[in-house]
Amino acid sequence: MSWPPRSVYSMYAFFRRDAVNVSSYKLNFIFSIADMFLWALTMGTLGKITQSAQAPYMQQYGNMSAATFMLIGMMCNMFLQQSQGAPQWIANPGNIERILLTPCSIPTFILGTMSWQYFWSSLNIIVFIFIGTLLFGMDLSVINWSTFIIVLLIGILAMWGLGITAAGIQLVTKQWNPITWFLMAFSWLVSGVFYSPEALLTVDSSGTLYAFAWYLPQTYVYHMIRLSFIGKTVLDMLPTLANLLILAAVFFGLGWLTFKLCMRRCQLEGSLGWV
Repeated sequence: MSWPPRSVYSMYAFFRRDAVNVSSYKLNFIFSIADMFLWALTMGTLGKITQSAQAPYMQQYGNMSAATFMLIGMMCNMFLQQSQGAPQWIANPGNIERILLTPCSIPTFILGTMSWQYFWSSLNIIVFIFIGTLLFGMDLSVINWSTFIIVLLIGILAMWGLGITAAGIQLVTKQWNPITWFLMAFSWLVSGVFYSPEALLTVDSSGTLYAFAWYLPQTYVYHMIRLSFIGKTVLDMLPTLANLLILAAVFFGLGWLTFKLCMRRCQLEGSLGWV
């Protein structure tokens, strides 16, 4: 067996193609990096402005600052949105024909196509942590990095499941799908990107929004990654982790079932393309 394996080399080829393509537009590339710094500064500043209002909800996270809280939420949000959107982009009617005709395996095509975006999301995390530690007092000395990585990977799997569901629906609708719209719109509202889900109880005393938040995988990911920033281990949050694993398994299973059914319908109708 040759090293590196052919699949690894193929994925590197996808990554290199996208890297060359993106960096060739130099002005756009530079301003995309500048956007990362501006978003980090914006989230940190917004956290400092809302510190007094958010302080009561920071106790469960070791009284971390609201700036750190918001920086963590936003930097993880990019990873999760990328994971939800990637299957939909790859399996849209314009790309599905390329997947079926490509000489490499489907998993290699998919992972290779997503590799650049995940690299970009990882760079975004580095920028956010850099700005957080430099300007907003983010403490890296107690982070449990293994917990951070494990939770993020499980969250990515859960979002892939949602993305595969959306991709299957888009094969039928060709353009818009309700899954992506609904989950993305509501995740900003309830999952805890900018404020703790408990804060929802101040505007919805019935607890409906708060309860709905815990049906979204993003809520668990943000919550547990913030706990990892104060040194919590996977063993410290086993019940919460189990809930996230269940959501990931359910969404992944439903995603593949939905995709296969929609693909079968399109094959019977002869409508895998745009028309």
